[in-house]
Amino acid sequence: MQIIDTHLKFKSLTKRKSTDGGAVFHHAACHGSVEDIHRMHLANGWSGIGYHIYIRLDGKVYKGRPIDMIGAHASGVNYNTIGVCCEGNFENEQMPEAQKQALKEVVSWLRKEYGITRFRKHSDVSKTACPGKNFPFGEVVKVSENIPSKTESIQQIQHIAGKGAIIRAGQIHANNFAGAGIVTDGIRGNATLKAGIKVLQTAMNLDYKSKLAVDGIYGSATKAALGKHYVKKGEKQYMVTALQILLMLKGYACDLTCPGVFDTATESVVKEYQKNNLLTVDGVVGYNTWMSLIH
Repeated sequence: MQIIDTHLKFKSLTKRKSTDGGAVFHHAACHGSVEDIHRMHLANGWSGIGYHIYIRLDGKVYKGRPIDMIGAHASGVNYNTIGVCCEGNFENEQMPEAQKQALKEVVSWLRKEYGITRFRKHSDVSKTACPGKNFPFGEVVKVSENIPSKTESIQQIQHIAGKGAIIRAGQIHANNFAGAGIVTDGIRGNATLKAGIKVLQTAMNLDYKSKLAVDGIYGSATKAALGKHYVKKGEKQYMVTALQILLMLKGYACDLTCPGVFDTATESVVKEYQKNNLLTVDGVVGYNTWMSLIH
């Protein structure tokens, strides 16, 4: 596979410390060259094109942002992911065979060169339609080797009723958000309990720069990082995303937002949970509610 370098000029960039978040797929939602995208992103006030790899309809692969630098393609996960963008709008177009084959080669190259096993769509980490309903995710990435995408996962659980379906949705989101790597069986067992702690640890790392090991163990470091932190209505942070996933892992239906938005609907679910678990029913998620959610 040849990656074409058009020698784009960037403003200030920051080196990425890790790529443990894997790769995120996008569509450009338009047609144009890598230089066109670069100019658009510069016009947005960015340092240049936010994607690391850009694949045109004809199958030619271009270098975007230097691959070892932090991208600007998926809010919340730019710091540890590689952004791969395909020319076109796959909400209403089908991907040409040449482009699809090139994307498969890029996936193989990322696996080999960077050891990446986690591939996600932009819609798995943000509220967006990107990369479009016609994006051939399942074809270019072997599902058995990756965490299910949010869109696929929702489709898979639609025919399952009751609390188990809600827990299963939470398990899927725990995998997507925290790389929990658990079986999505709708059963709240030990692995799911551990996944809930991983979700909380991931959120604290994102919001508070806690540098916790995401190991699913509620030890002294995790306890210290949580401290007296709480979330309540009106806040927007990844701790709210963690709250929403933890509620689902307990069997409470809740919309997922990333970063999380603590709206009236979320507050209503929190109060229901607090009432059912003999907690103070104030809609504020503090230490006691956190402890109840992760145990």
